Amino acid sequence: MTEHAIFVWDGPPLNYIDVCLESLRLYNKTCIIHFHYSSESVIPAFKRHNINFIKINPNEFSGRRLFYKVDSTRKLCNNLKDSDKVLVFDNDILFQNDPFLMFSQKPNNDFYYTYCIMSTPDSLREEHLWKTMTYRINGGVRGLIVNDSSKQAMELWVSNLLQPTWDKWIDFAPRREHEPNVLDWWGDQDFLNCLDQHPPPFNLKKVDAGYRFNYYTSTWGHFNDNLNMGNKIGNKDYVVIHFKSNFREVFNLNNSKIYNIENILSGKDLTTESSRNTIYGKFMSRGEARFNVV
Repeated sequence: MTEHAIFVWDGPPLNYIDVCLESLRLYNKTCIIHFHYSSESVIPAFKRHNINFIKINPNEFSGRRLFYKVDSTRKLCNNLKDSDKVLVFDNDILFQNDPFLMFSQKPNNDFYYTYCIMSTPDSLREEHLWKTMTYRINGGVRGLIVNDSSKQAMELWVSNLLQPTWDKWIDFAPRREHEPNVLDWWGDQDFLNCLDQHPPPFNLKKVDAGYRFNYYTSTWGHFNDNLNMGNKIGNKDYVVIHFKSNFREVFNLNNSKIYNIENILSGKDLTTESSRNTIYGKFMSRGEARFNVV
């Protein structure tokens, strides 16, 4: 059983992507990293991480970035052996343990995704807030065991993004309003949530691997010591930290003097006065709604 990790990046090399790959190799030396790229400058920057580089075809990528990621997963799975393990990642993440542990922690499943902490009582939010979250899944970390069922799931996913035929997907309300059949954004995460809420028209054992495999919190949670993402750095139980959106600035992901493996492993503070002030300002700008907004 071979382990495979998929990344897609259409820009130049960035500090946080280098740290992402370096942290993965700290905990998994042997998985095959399939890194889809567009800029040739990525190869010398990242080749030390022992990577299988795949050049992005711009004709397949332009205007369909997230579809490309889904379809690349489908194509890879169709060329792998049964029981191989595949994980698909965003690039703005930090590994603190081997992410392939999700398969042993949640054995005997076909399809893996991750609920966000905000959809659980661990979010420390009022019950009516976490219980009423409709879209619990973030697509930044997902996986599968290669078999007939997971291949069917990938075929269903790709075909319905191109031409909706599954009634549950046709009737599924998107998290954010957008034109139907958009291939650039939204469709990947929307479809995962649809698949989570409705059984597909075939047998598929699907499971939430848990938010510790894709940990991020709300802006509100940043100001709670029990939820703050920085307070989870160094805790191997939180296998993946996901620095979504504003948190790339908060933890200075593009500053190699601050955000680097040495500082991370030694437990240094990755925030600065400036970055703390920025997130505080954004939080306060929401007014009273800041306590309810994810």
